Amino acid sequence: MPTATSTFTNESYEEQPYDEGAAAKLTRIHIKRRFTGDLEGCSTAELLTATTGSGAAVYLALDHVRARLAGREGSFVLRHTGTISSAGAVTEASVVEGSGTGELDGLSATGEIAVDADGTHRLLLDYELPAP
Repeated sequence: MPTATSTFTNESYEEQPYDEGAAAKLTRIHIKRRFTGDLEGCSTAELLTATTGSGAAVYLALDHVRARLAGREGSFVLRHTGTISSAGAVTEASVVEGSGTGELDGLSATGEIAVDADGTHRLLLDYELPAP
């Protein structure tokens, strides 16, 4: 199974708190991203986050990705989640089954998002594409 590695940057980041309780702050975040590397393209993302007073956090996200992967163009929806605590960050990602379009129709993938020490964000996807 091939692995795609891409870095991404956030071209816009709009944060909107919607509930600031005593235990956690709940926020909705809208992001536009640009991917470079094995996956080249852009996405629009919606994230829901919960952040506690200690700084621990969890997020749930959907990215609508429009990109080129393995020489094929199309789009797909990437579902990803993560937790951040004093022990570090743990994330997981997968392509929503049946969401691939164009030449990415039939794409399946699982992976993670990693953040380097310098703040660089990386998407790592183990993927399968049906024969063209």
